[in-house]
Amino acid sequence: MRQASYSLEVFPANTPVASKKFWHSITVFKQLQPAFYSVTANPANQLDGIVKTIANRIKESTGVEVAAHMILSDHSPETLGHIARDYWNAGIKHIVALRGDEASVYAGKKRYSKELVDLLLRVAPFNVSVAGYPEKHPQAGSLNSDIDNLKSKVDAGAKKVITQFFFDPDVFLRFRDKACGRGINAQIVPGLLPIVNFDKLSQFAKKCEVKVPAFLLKMFSDGDELDRKLLAMNFLSHQITKLMLHGVKHIHFYTLNNTLLTFQACRWLETAF
Repeated sequence: MRQASYSLEVFPANTPVASKKFWHSITVFKQLQPAFYSVTANPANQLDGIVKTIANRIKESTGVEVAAHMILSDHSPETLGHIARDYWNAGIKHIVALRGDEASVYAGKKRYSKELVDLLLRVAPFNVSVAGYPEKHPQAGSLNSDIDNLKSKVDAGAKKVITQFFFDPDVFLRFRDKACGRGINAQIVPGLLPIVNFDKLSQFAKKCEVKVPAFLLKMFSDGDELDRKLLAMNFLSHQITKLMLHGVKHIHFYTLNNTLLTFQACRWLETAF
């Protein structure tokens, strides 16, 4: 029985071409044994039931647990309660509870993920996961205040923390130690984003205030496509190895519906750890 486990995050497609790629990725990932899939949401598609429909289809076709994302946004508590009950009645009992973007305001008040955790657990005994930010949330004043906010989500009943992606494993390990030192007793899961397109990923990292190490910028500054794929796989295996050697038991992969690197990393993780 393997000690390591992993989960895979996928996001619903919004065009026929992207939809074909999405379901192809699920077919490929079906060969793996993830602990669960997570399906991302936005304020619109959680309202119209698309996330619930896709989550159920993945669950039925793979036999694997599926976690649906839920976002506070500007939805009323009544609307959020209705969405939550729909998930529970459909057999989706693992929710990733998120605040959403800067528009997460209701009745003139800014909202926080703790409110959604509270609401979910009033509706039903969901398995609730929340987000953590090893380099702090971009809108947080400091890492310490961000960890205080994380603790409030865990104290409200969240059982798992899935982190924002990062490049340096030491960043995650320091964050985990700080969180544990503040009495956060939920499982803290590192989120890894395989490098499929380094230039786009660098732009996204800047937006999320995730530091890109200088050596990566140098490594990916030249070379052909094959060179970059080999570098990406080598770097991903380095991240995984360091995390596993420091006591991590579960890794969450942000797949971007791309199978190549994630599939190989999971296969290797199953056999190496």
